[in-house]
Amino acid sequence: ALVDRQGRLVGMMSAIFASAGDTDIGINFAVSSELLLRVAEALISDGRVEYPAPGWRLEAAGRDRLARLAAPLVGAVSEGGPAARAGIRPGDTILKIGARRVRTPRDAVAALAVIRDPAAPLDIALLRGGQERVVALSFDAAPKAADPPDRPEATVDCPHPAPVCRVRQAVFPVSSFDPAASATRIGPALLVTNRHVVADRVNAVVHTPGGPRDARVVSSAYPGDLVLVAVPGLPADGFVPDLDGEVPDDGEFYAVGVDVARREVRVFDPGVLIAGPAEGAHLGRLHIRSRMQPGVSGGALVDERGQLVGIAVGGGEGRFEALPLDAVRSLLALRSDANAAETTGRLGAAFADCAAGMDAFRGRETDRTDRAELVETCAAARNHGQLLEAGRLLARAGDFDAAIALHGQAADQVPNSINARISLLVSLQLGGRFDEMTEHARRLMRMAPEDPQALRFAIQSGVWGNEPELAEEGYRALLKADPRQAEAARRFIDAAPPAPRRR
Repeated sequence: ALVDRQGRLVGMMSAIFASAGDTDIGINFAVSSELLLRVAEALISDGRVEYPAPGWRLEAAGRDRLARLAAPLVGAVSEGGPAARAGIRPGDTILKIGARRVRTPRDAVAALAVIRDPAAPLDIALLRGGQERVVALSFDAAPKAADPPDRPEATVDCPHPAPVCRVRQAVFPVSSFDPAASATRIGPALLVTNRHVVADRVNAVVHTPGGPRDARVVSSAYPGDLVLVAVPGLPADGFVPDLDGEVPDDGEFYAVGVDVARREVRVFDPGVLIAGPAEGAHLGRLHIRSRMQPGVSGGALVDERGQLVGIAVGGGEGRFEALPLDAVRSLLALRSDANAAETTGRLGAAFADCAAGMDAFRGRETDRTDRAELVETCAAARNHGQLLEAGRLLARAGDFDAAIALHGQAADQVPNSINARISLLVSLQLGGRFDEMTEHARRLMRMAPEDPQALRFAIQSGVWGNEPELAEEGYRALLKADPRQAEAARRFIDAAPPAPRRR
């Protein structure tokens, strides 16, 4: 029990984030007394606990929205469900559920979980078109089939569809070159993770419910950011995802991986597909809004049905990436290639060399030779994330040509990567190469037509790159995406200062 100074119950202990000494000292977690009483009352009266299902799908707010208001967005509503009957629409921002302020989809699940009388109307405060309003949400008349059959009711433990939550059984914490990452099970004794998780190591430690297991890296001639890990002793009755799934054109996608802070494998907030792999890009990726964070690399990306569609690889700024199942199938097929061992060893060593080179590069004065060595080393590793990181280091060191070279390699490797395209544009901008920005800015605007940062690049490169029609196109799009920023953009277009000199 968790009690206050007066001995009043405020919660029930549920977990501890312990110190390295495995003692009882650490950060403790408790279930609130509010939820505890709600569950106890339901068990006493009915012998079971049911949580109200509003028939909506909530999404985490993007970075641009979070700057103004932290609150979940309604992605979809079920026809005939409680939310639809209350007049809630896709695009609404949920501010309060009852008296509770909500900032994330998880907050909304927690608020609904403590409702003690689902038959009573529940006030929902929402924002629509800049205007706040309150609607009454009622569950008593809701038919059981109001929610789609492939989206079962969420639970407090995993507030997502049950098939998605089940995938947690197939994702394991793994330690190697990266001490805290994820690996996804694709066979009885076979996992897949990212190459950057193991680098030049030939082994890893996989953490299973039965304890840590020694694992070995399996060679393959696949050249991208994936490796296979063989590990004995995985749970015999554990879930193993199929590898024949296809990426649906719509719906939400979920990353399943290690939450380092919580020391658990969990499902992260969902997001939509931004773009698939670019045509002809043999190392192309899936680009999604699904939330990821450090530790998720190597985890599973699944659709709403819990079908595996890719392996999480990283990203940021609300734009994340995963390697598609075609890449996993190539990884498996190329195990028998004559160059499998050489490719695995070479790319792993190159990754480790690039990582060491960047560590040595940080925090010290560098000369032209140092910068040239870093470019050569990281270009040889061909790792998308390292190309971006090394390019940023070089840009901060003032070597814009070198930064442009690495960021250009990253954009060529994964053409639909918004983060790579933005990194390249920043390097070109810092180097004063505005005429070279226009092609990339135009492509970025097509990929992210509602992203204010992408649109600002289009406006700036259009003005200083002597393509005024590009600037006007970017302005019109920005006027819809963010009218406040559009005002400043209009002033820039009409009275732009001279372009900075090329450096």
